[in-house]
Amino acid sequence: MQREEEEDAKNGHNRGEQEKKQHDEEEEEQAEEEEEETEYVVLDLDEVFNGAAVPANCPYTLTGLDTMAPVLTLGNGLRLIGEYEETMGSVLIFSESEDTATHEHNDERDFPTPIDPDTRVKEVKKRVQSVCKLERRLKFRVMQSGI
Repeated sequence: MQREEEEDAKNGHNRGEQEKKQHDEEEEEQAEEEEEETEYVVLDLDEVFNGAAVPANCPYTLTGLDTMAPVLTLGNGLRLIGEYEETMGSVLIFSESEDTATHEHNDERDFPTPIDPDTRVKEVKKRVQSVCKLERRLKFRVMQSGI
């Protein structure tokens, strides 16, 4: 009788572990489905600004990215309509950050100067990291009034 109770308890424990494992797997699947996909897009504004720089702090609104004709509205009210185009080859996107470090550096020059071996020079190095590869771009043109 005691063995039967022990086996029932053991089976119940195993069944509980299996149910917990199945529940955890279902939660992982739901989390993967709910996870948003990040997509990078190159905004081609050359046709509008002819190579002139758009101010970095210019406010804008970008709507309809999931449509065939997204709309970009700049802070000054200029409305642009976009169209997706395939790129010739791949577009590689990189991010750049500064890596500032203090290194010991002997200052070697071609003209005589007193050299202090304890001189420390602050070097700024750029760190470049690949972000993504794109196969298409979003080319904008000025939206005609009445559209």
